[in-house]
Amino acid sequence: MKNFEISFRYILTMSLCFMVFAGFSQKADTPVMWLSFDEINVNNKLHIRTVEDQITNRLDTIRGTYVVLKDGVHGKSLLLDGYSAYLSCRNTLSLFGSFTVEGWLAMGAYPTNFCPLAEQNMLSGKGFSLGINSLGKPGFKIATQNGWVNVEGSETISLLKWVHIAGVYDGISITLYLNGEKVAHKEVQYAFMPGNNEVLLSGITSQKIRPEGTIRQLGTEPVHHFFDGLIDELKVWDRALTEEDFAPVRKEILDIKAPALRKRPLPTLPDLDNFGAVYANLKFYESWDNFWRVSGLPDVVVSFDQFDGQFVFWRGTSYIPHWVTENGIWFNNEFNETWSDKGCHEPMSDKRCEYSQVKIIENTPARCVVHWRYALIDNWYRKANIDSLTGWGDWTDEFYTIYPDGVAVRSQTLHSSKTSSRHEWHEGIIVMGQGQRPEDVLYPEAVIMANMDGNEHVYSWELVDSDAKKEGTTYVVNKKDRWLSELPGANIQLINTRSSFKPFTIINLDDEPEWDFYSGEFRRDISMFPWWNHWPTATKPSDGRYAMASDRASHTSLTHAWEWKAYKETEYSETRLMLVGLTKEKASGLVPLTQSWSHAPKMSGIFKPTLILQLRP
Repeated sequence: MKNFEISFRYILTMSLCFMVFAGFSQKADTPVMWLSFDEINVNNKLHIRTVEDQITNRLDTIRGTYVVLKDGVHGKSLLLDGYSAYLSCRNTLSLFGSFTVEGWLAMGAYPTNFCPLAEQNMLSGKGFSLGINSLGKPGFKIATQNGWVNVEGSETISLLKWVHIAGVYDGISITLYLNGEKVAHKEVQYAFMPGNNEVLLSGITSQKIRPEGTIRQLGTEPVHHFFDGLIDELKVWDRALTEEDFAPVRKEILDIKAPALRKRPLPTLPDLDNFGAVYANLKFYESWDNFWRVSGLPDVVVSFDQFDGQFVFWRGTSYIPHWVTENGIWFNNEFNETWSDKGCHEPMSDKRCEYSQVKIIENTPARCVVHWRYALIDNWYRKANIDSLTGWGDWTDEFYTIYPDGVAVRSQTLHSSKTSSRHEWHEGIIVMGQGQRPEDVLYPEAVIMANMDGNEHVYSWELVDSDAKKEGTTYVVNKKDRWLSELPGANIQLINTRSSFKPFTIINLDDEPEWDFYSGEFRRDISMFPWWNHWPTATKPSDGRYAMASDRASHTSLTHAWEWKAYKETEYSETRLMLVGLTKEKASGLVPLTQSWSHAPKMSGIFKPTLILQLRP
C-alpha cells in the first residue's frame, strides 16, 4: 500500500510537472507581439489606418500619406513610402530579461540615417532598436546601465530583395542575425534597461537628426528618417531565440519570391513623332508619385523629329530643365543661385515646386518657347536679398527658344535689388537614376572645350587629386588650379556623356566667359566625380548630402561658366544668353553654329510690304 502511495504521488508529481512544462513551452513558442500585416483597417475620412496584433488583438496605428498592402513573405506585407509612413504601436510590451525582435523587410532605397524595423523608447536612453543604416547594413542595439551596446553587420543588404533580420538578447550578450545566420555578436557587461510600456515605432526614427553624409550643417534641417520599402511578419519574443530557431528562415530564404517593388530609373518620356512641346505627367515610382499633390499634366516635354533626344521640365528636378540623350542621360545647365548664412538660395531647394513653375508660351513647327520662372530660396523657403521697401526677393525668368534640330537659345533674367551681389549663372550638372553612378554615364574625359579657331582641349577627371599633368591636348583637372584655362578663348563646351548625342553649351566669345571645374567635395574612394543625392526627387530640406550608393536619384557637377557679360541690364535686372542643346558633332564642329548665332550676317533685300487700301464707293 505504501509503495502504491509513493508510486501514485510520483506519477501525480510528474504529471503536474509535465503540465507546467507544457504550459511554459506553449508560452515560449508564442511571441508577445506579432504583426502579420495581412489586413489593415482604413478610415479615409480621418486619415487613420490600423493593423491588428495577432497576439493581443490590439489595433496599432499606421500613419502617413500613402500606405498600402503588397504581396509579402507570408500573405500580405506593408509598404512604407520612405517620406511619411510609419507604424506606431501603443505598446504594453514588457521585457525584463531575454528577448528577441525579428522581421522581414525589402528596401526600395537605403534610409538616410539609421532607421528602425522596431524601436522602443530610444529617447529616454532605454529600450532597444533593430534596423538598417544609411549604407544598407543591419544593426541591433540595447540600452544598459552603462550606456548603449550595439552590433552591426558587415554586409550591405541588396535592394529589392526580401531579407530577414533579428536581434537577440540572452541576458549576457546580444546577437544579430541576417537571413537566419549569425553575423555579429557582443558580450554585455551591464544589465539591460528596458523601455517598457512605451510606444514601439517601426519605419521612423524617434528623434529628428540630420542625414548621414550631410555636408553643410547650417543649410540642412534635422528631420525624421523613414523606411522605404516593405515590412512583414514583425515579431517580439520574451525569450532569446537560438540559431536552431532560425532554421526555417535559412530554408525559406533559398526559395523566396521577389518583393512587389521595382527599380527606379528616371521617368520614361512620351514617345512623340513630331517636333513640339506637350504637357505631361511623368511617372517615377508608386510611392513618390502619390506623395505629390498635383493633378492633370504638371510637366513639360519637348520632343524632336530629327533625332531621339528630348528636353524636359519635370517636377522631380524642381522643373530645372534637362536635355535627355537618346539613351536616357539627363544633363542641365543649372540656374541662378546665390548664398546666405543659411546656405544656398536656388530652385534646387524648392522640393515641392511652390515657386518654380513652367509653361509653354509658343508651340509651332518652326520653334517652341517655354517659360520657366522661379524664386531663389533656401531650404526653409526664404527668398534671397529681400527688398525692405517692396518685399520682393530674387526671382528669375528663363525663356527657352527651342528649334527642331535640338538647339535652343537660353535667356536668363535675374530680378534682384542686389544684382551686384554674387550670383551663379551656370553649372554643368548630370542627373542619374537609381542604379547609376557618374562613371556609368560619363567618360573620365568628361569635358571637351573648343574655341573659335576650331582648337579643342580635353579635361579628364581620371586623376583629379594628382598634380596637374598634360598629355598632348588632354589636361587632368587639379584642385590646386580649378580654372579651365588650357585653351585660350574657349567658349564652346561639350559634355562627354556615354551617348551618341551629347549636351553642349556655347557662350558668345565677345562676352568673355571664364570656365572652371567643380573642384570641391571629391571622395576618390567612392567616385572620380563629386556625387550627391540631396537632389533631385528628395523631399527633405538639405543643402548637400554625399551619395553613399546608387540607391537614389543623384547628381554630379562638372563645370561652371562665370559671370560673362550681360546681354541687357536695368537697375533691378540682368539678362544673359547662351546656346544649348544636343549634338553628334565634335566640340570644334560647333564653331559654324556658334558663328551663325553670335555673329549673324546682316539681312539684305528685305521685302517691305506695301499697304494697299481699297476705296469703297
